[in-house]
Amino acid sequence: MRIHLVHITTLRSGARAEREELFDGAELKIGRGTDSHVHIPALSVPFHHSSIVEQAGGSRIETRAGSTLLINGHLTTAKLLADGDVIAIADYELRVRSLAEEGVPTLQIERVERPGSPALDLRARTKIGIEGGLLSRRFLSFAGLAGVLGFFLVWPLLATPRSDDTARGIGRETSSRWVGEIWNVGTISRAHQSIATDCTACHVRGFEQVANARCLACHEPIADPTLAHADVEAANEVECTNCHREHEGDAGLNRVPDRTCTACHGNLDSLRPQTSLANVTDFVLGHPEFRPAVTRGETRIRVSLDRMAEGSAGSASGLHFPHDVHLQADLRSPEGPVELGCADCHDMEPSGGLAGRVDFQSQCAGCHSLAFAEEDPDRLVPHGPAEAVRTEILEYYAARALEGAREGPPPDDVTIRRPGRKLDEAARREALEWARERSRIAIELTFAEEGPCAQCHVLDGPPDRAVVAPVRLIPLTSQDRWLPLAVFDHHPHRTMECEGCHAARTSDSANDLLLPSIETCRGCHVGEEVVADRISSPCVSCHRYHAAGHGAWLADGAVVDGRPES
Repeated sequence: MRIHLVHITTLRSGARAEREELFDGAELKIGRGTDSHVHIPALSVPFHHSSIVEQAGGSRIETRAGSTLLINGHLTTAKLLADGDVIAIADYELRVRSLAEEGVPTLQIERVERPGSPALDLRARTKIGIEGGLLSRRFLSFAGLAGVLGFFLVWPLLATPRSDDTARGIGRETSSRWVGEIWNVGTISRAHQSIATDCTACHVRGFEQVANARCLACHEPIADPTLAHADVEAANEVECTNCHREHEGDAGLNRVPDRTCTACHGNLDSLRPQTSLANVTDFVLGHPEFRPAVTRGETRIRVSLDRMAEGSAGSASGLHFPHDVHLQADLRSPEGPVELGCADCHDMEPSGGLAGRVDFQSQCAGCHSLAFAEEDPDRLVPHGPAEAVRTEILEYYAARALEGAREGPPPDDVTIRRPGRKLDEAARREALEWARERSRIAIELTFAEEGPCAQCHVLDGPPDRAVVAPVRLIPLTSQDRWLPLAVFDHHPHRTMECEGCHAARTSDSANDLLLPSIETCRGCHVGEEVVADRISSPCVSCHRYHAAGHGAWLADGAVVDGRPES
């Protein structure tokens, strides 16, 4: 059943105002109850006075709870409504009019004060309320509005010191203090407490956004916010306050909502068709696999972890290092069988954020000896370039030869010399020839396929000219990270086992990155929303923005930082 309702109100000026609505339901309720579709606010009217329902032949009105209806001047309890019917309930008239458009009947509801009615007589004798005073309700409303605007808007604006007044120190301290108290828009962050009472430190004029120049006056050491997106035209229009909202406490200044990032990164395929970066809308629902910067030849390139899993090699580390061997039980060592753990080789930085570099003397020398002479087991070659190793071995045997400490029986014509006397030229040549031969043997053993260097390092060339491949366990750049544009801190993860994220026990190659996949991180982390038993992680939890020297759009295979690695 559909009925067109028209509520008519007579204003104080005598004009009539109408409010229309369309009722669409099985039963139209009329009464004093708040659930009534036609509300009659009179104490003499029951909560559910009557109803209009649809039946064969049209709409029918009928009473409830023993009430009666006055329709067209006659009392009744029910009636099939017709055009022109007038239903009187208390001081209200419900008038049925001809069918409106689309065959929908119209019901007009209007309060009618008939002469001599008790309600009209009571209102005439009542002196309580604003209407009984000297001032009208409208006048008092406008006066109150003017007072509020004057006290909380005009007065603070007039009292706020202007730029020229501030320069002369006029009204700076007094006005700023009470303006901040009266017109406080929110809590100042702790970082800006030193200027919390000086509005003009940031605000040059009222109702104007704080300009970047006002922020950079103090924060000049911070990298230009456009550097991370230097090739994006829209980045040049970014204001500091677009991301950092003051007057919202520390949460507003430091916590940048994800929508600030996803406004562009959520539809990169349309904003930047030439980029291979995927759209990012949420860490769990819309984020690509991690793309570490790996070493290939003399450059670092970005390769997705899932592509490495499909067979693509990892980083060219320059080492032979099987994690699975070093983590097995009863590993052989000079002190007997041992069982190593991750912390035996990997120390954390003092801050606990990143894993420190592995140092040979600290982590490896205890098991891997660099001795090369059986007669002098304490003499070690340096852990350094191959040329330095060869030089050290040659100098050692040359010194022994010249000192007369050669092994084996002396020749028949050996010359006995007193201390302090130099060898003659023939004896010197003989000593050096012996030193060269012993050095050649030691160098071959040192750089042999089963020698101490080749156990860990990738070698190229014959032993006498062997070259040790550069070691690149960690990318050799100023960032020192596999994910140079990301932020990660081991310290909050110290309660977890290393193998929960790094699959070192099954790795047999030093070229394996052993980085956790995004699915591993999603086991604990979600996006910006708060989820039970999960860690809320907005974009800024992992991604840096004020990062100088990084281009924003790097395709798979692109050189990181726009330059080869040195």
